Amino acid sequence: LTEWRVLSDRHQITSADTIFFGGGTPSLMHMDTIEALVREISGSKGALEVSLEGNPGDLLGKMSSLESAGVTRLSMGLQALSDKDLLYLNRDHSVAQSMDCLQQSLTT
Repeated sequence: LTEWRVLSDRHQITSADTIFFGGGTPSLMHMDTIEALVREISGSKGALEVSLEGNPGDLLGKMSSLESAGVTRLSMGLQALSDKDLLYLNRDHSVAQSMDCLQQSLTT
């Protein structure tokens, strides 16, 4: 939040059109942090596109909370649809978890 406040003040920016939480594992942030960032950056604009990257194993069971925090778009790290390939790639989720996560995102 500090960085947003400093840069938005320096460049006279009152809000953003989109927010992208990506790189690393932003899906591991606390929902309160995501919500605070969205609220602060959106300013008085209200609705905007908020994208968040995450691995299926990290996103499972969090869809409603992400939606409540203001996330409107997910980018899921579906690296492969083969458990053998996922194991080879050292991924921490299975194909079943990927499909569960995808289904949860579609029903939220």
